[in-house]
This record gives sequence, structure tokens and C-alpha cells, in this order.
Amino acid sequence: MTKHTIHDNTPWFGPETLKYVSSLLKPDWVLFETGCGSSTIWFSNRVKKVISFEHSREWYIKLKEIIENNRIKNIDLQLNPNYPEKGISGFKEDEFDFVSIDGRGRVKSVEMVIPYLKSEGYLLLDDSQRERYQSAIILLNGWENTIVDKNGKQATIWRKP
Repeated sequence: MTKHTIHDNTPWFGPETLKYVSSLLKPDWVLFETGCGSSTIWFSNRVKKVISFEHSREWYIKLKEIIENNRIKNIDLQLNPNYPEKGISGFKEDEFDFVSIDGRGRVKSVEMVIPYLKSEGYLLLDDSQRERYQSAIILLNGWENTIVDKNGKQATIWRKP
């Protein structure tokens, strides 16, 4: 797998995940992600609004500079060093069309975003093959799902009932 940098605007997802997610996204959607980076820029070119939580001040500053230098207006980048321990607030239930979980605290993140994800909305858990994320998978039991990039960097995408 090719190692991407934040400057090439290619998410660090596997190639099949990129292809599948690209086929799902709609230009009028609101997307929430944990763990900002290249995916943030990539998503912003495909949806109406991206809300991204980042816990690392250093990573936040790098991405904030790229967003400002490129005059990207549809990204709400939030530095939240207490995420996910303190949760998320300030959003309405059923506000997000798509959620991408790719930061720290992924199990807690999945648990917290469920009320904010619209019915029929999608939730992506990157690196879902990792043993430590299995309790997040249990939380989504009964949701329709697709596993992509099974031979390496795996992601699972669920659709909320």
C-alpha cells in the first residue's frame, strides 16, 4: 500500500474503501469524522459540509493551515483534546448523513455518534479488523454492513436502520 501524506489529499483508506465510499457520498450531505487529515480534504470535495474532530493540536494546526491556504469553506475543523472522553455536543439528533471513525477512541466514538447519524445514514469504521474494535462492531449488530479491503487495511461501513 502506498503511504500518503496530508498534502496529497488522498485518505489513508484502502483503495476499495475509497472506491466504495466515493460511490455513496452525495453533494448535499453533512459528514462527521473523528481524526482529521487527508480524508478531511477529500471528503470536503464530495459533500456539503465536513465536521472534523481532532485531539492532536499539532495535527490540527497542520490541517488548519492547509484549509486556510486553499480557502476551503465547508470544513468545520474542531480541536477537541478531550474527545472522545467528554463526548460531543452542539449537534442535533439525525444531523449526519455519513460518519467516518478514524481517530483515537474508536469504540467510544461509535457509541457517541449513533444518535446523531440519520436513519439510512452510513458509518465507516476504519481498521475494523483490529481486535480492540470488536465491541464497536457489537454495538452495530443488526445494521446492514459491507466489509471492504479485506486483504489488508480493512474498513466496515454500516447503514443505520
